[in-house]
Amino acid sequence: MSDWTSFFRWPQLTEGTIITLYACSAFFLLWFLFEWWRYSRRMTYRDSLEHIFEIPKNLISKLKDIRGGQ
Repeated sequence: MSDWTSFFRWPQLTEGTIITLYACSAFFLLWFLFEWWRYSRRMTYRDSLEHIFEIPKNLISKLKDIRGGQ
C-alpha cells in the first residue's frame, strides 16, 4: 500500500535545479531593484539606460582630469 502523502512531498532537488532557482531568484531581485530605482527617479527606460551608461563616461572623464588631461 502506497503512502498517500507522498504526492504532497517536495520533489528531490538536484544540483542543477537548485542553481536554476538561485539564478532566477537573483534575476528577479535585480529586476525588482532596477524597477524600484527607476520608479523612484520617475525615469523611462531610455532615460535610465542613458543614466547608467553615463556614469562610466563621467568616471573616465574624471580620471583623465586627475591624470592631467591626457
